[in-house]
Amino acid sequence: MAVILRELVRQVHHMDFRLVAGEKGLDHVVRWLHMVDNAAISDFLEGGEIAFTTGIGLSDKETLYDLVVQVYRNHASGMVINLGPYIKEITPDIISFADENDFPVFAVPWKVHMAEIMRIFSFSIIRSEQEMMQISTAFENAFLFPEREELYVASLIGGKYMPNWNYAVVILNIFRQGKCVSKNRTESVYLNLSAMVMQLFEKATVISLESGLIIVFADCKDEEIRQHMRQLEKTVRERILMKDEHLQLSAGRNVNGIRTLHESYQSAYHLSRLQMNIENKNQDSLMIYAQMGIYKLLMEISDQNIIKESLDDILQPVLDYDTAHGSNLADTLHCYMQHNGSVKETAEELFVHRNTINYQIEKAEELLECDLSTTQARTRLSIAFMLQNMYTL
Repeated sequence: MAVILRELVRQVHHMDFRLVAGEKGLDHVVRWLHMVDNAAISDFLEGGEIAFTTGIGLSDKETLYDLVVQVYRNHASGMVINLGPYIKEITPDIISFADENDFPVFAVPWKVHMAEIMRIFSFSIIRSEQEMMQISTAFENAFLFPEREELYVASLIGGKYMPNWNYAVVILNIFRQGKCVSKNRTESVYLNLSAMVMQLFEKATVISLESGLIIVFADCKDEEIRQHMRQLEKTVRERILMKDEHLQLSAGRNVNGIRTLHESYQSAYHLSRLQMNIENKNQDSLMIYAQMGIYKLLMEISDQNIIKESLDDILQPVLDYDTAHGSNLADTLHCYMQHNGSVKETAEELFVHRNTINYQIEKAEELLECDLSTTQARTRLSIAFMLQNMYTL
C-alpha cells in the first residue's frame, strides 16, 4: 500500500530531517523507498518511491542536479540527500527545479544515520499495508457475508469507520477495444488509483475484487457522492487511463450504517452489469444509483425466481422463436421500445425497410399475445428488457 509523504516526515522531525524545496509536493503518496546513488540505479524506480542518496556513486560526468532530475522523471515521490563527504551542499539550481516541479527534496546531515530513517519509513509503509489488507478483507466480508457481522464490524470500526456513517460503493472497470483490461493492467491501475484516491478524498478506500476495482466513500451525502464521481471520472481519465482505454464507473446506493454496506455493493454490482450490457465499452460511462429512475425499483427485487419468471413470461416466446428460426426478433423489439414505438426510427437504426419492421412487430404481437400499440404492453415489454439488461451478461 502507501502513505502520504507528509505523515512520514512527521515521524522523523526530531532527527534533523529538513525540507529544502518542493513543499507543495508533501501530499505525494509514498509506496516504498530506494537507495539511488546514480542515474543508472534510478531507472529501477517504479514510481511512488522516496529516493535516498549519499552521492557516493556520482561521477565527474554526473552532477547531483542530474540525479535529482532523473529521479523526478522516474516518478519518485521525493528525495532525501545525505550531506557529507560526497555531497557538500544542495545547490540553488536543485532548489529551483524542486520548487518548480513540486518535488520534495530533503537534507540530512552525515551524523544522522540514514539507515534509521529508512527503517522508520519502511516500518510505517508495511504497517499501512497490513492495516489496508485488514480493512479490504473486512469490506469484502461486509459485501458478501453481511449476516456474519463478526467478520467485518469490529475491523471496520477499528479502522475508524463509524457504524452510523453513510457508505456508497463504486465499481470501476477499464476496457480496451471492448474488453476488460488484463489482470496485470488492473493491478497497475489499482496501485495508481489507491494513491490518487488518498490524495483527493478524505474518507475513501480502494480495494480489488473479482467484480472489479472498488472505491468505498464514507460519511458522504448524495450530492457529495455525485461531486466525487465527477471528480473521480475526470481525474482517472487524466492521470491513469491510456489513450486506447475507456472507463466505466457505477455508484451504488448511499446507505446508512456499516451493516448495510452489502446493499450499496449489490446496487453498484447491478449497475456495473447494466453498463456492460447497454453502454458502448469504447466510450467512458458513468452511472449513479440516485439518478437511475425506474432501474432503482427493479434493483430492489431480491428474489431471483421472480425475475426469471417475469423474463420467461414476457420474452421467452420471442427468444424461442429467434433460436428456432435464426432471426433477430428480440433485437428488433428492443430497438422498437427504445424508439418509443416508432417504426420509422427503428427501421433507420437497423437499416431495414419499414415493412420489415411492421412484419416483425406483428409477429411479436402474435407470439406475445398482446397489442404493442397499448401503453400497458409496451411498459411490460420495456421492463422485461430492463431486467434482461441488469441480470444477463
